[in-house]
Amino acid sequence: MLQPAPSDNEGEELTLIEIAERLNARSKTLKLKLTAGVVSNLGKLMQKYKFSYRRTNRGKLYRVIHI
Repeated sequence: MLQPAPSDNEGEELTLIEIAERLNARSKTLKLKLTAGVVSNLGKLMQKYKFSYRRTNRGKLYRVIHI
């Protein structure tokens, strides 16, 4: 499970692909095929639930905490 980091110096910064890979690795039932559509929908969900991010040359890095 992931949740938004409460401040800028907590948690870790991950791209959407890294987040999807970690969700696949931790879940026994959820197995996502990493397509462009899945990554796009994950990005929309991250914005909807107010995950903070910053833009870099790698793309958007979302600040998350693993729970």
